[in-house]
Amino acid sequence: MNYSILVIDDDMSFLRWMDSQLSREGFAVIAAASGRLAMDVLKQKEIDLVITDMHMPVVDGYDIVSHVKELYPRMPILISTANSVNPRVRTALQFERVGFVRKPIDPANLKEAMLAIAPTLFASASSQSAA
Repeated sequence: MNYSILVIDDDMSFLRWMDSQLSREGFAVIAAASGRLAMDVLKQKEIDLVITDMHMPVVDGYDIVSHVKELYPRMPILISTANSVNPRVRTALQFERVGFVRKPIDPANLKEAMLAIAPTLFASASSQSAA
């Protein structure tokens, strides 16, 4: 089973980079270039982990975290942003199973952040890609 990760960011080069990094680890990556598109994806597909940028137009990362936690309270979410002191970031991090990774993202930091909020999910994907 490939676990699905929804990556949300309005930077297309970042989405391509994340797709490359996560696909190498055995994950099925679904990219959304806006928060609105991400909300549509969440209605249509089963997602195991969300990674969202915080600063996007119209529907931002905090809106995504709030929406996901209302509908899927156990779903792990990783916030990716360069500005960790933003009050909305701090508020989002108070939800259960929400983590943070600082941009620019180093692959080792990404893995560490994923392990912190979804250790079983990441361990399962790694063992599948090694098989």
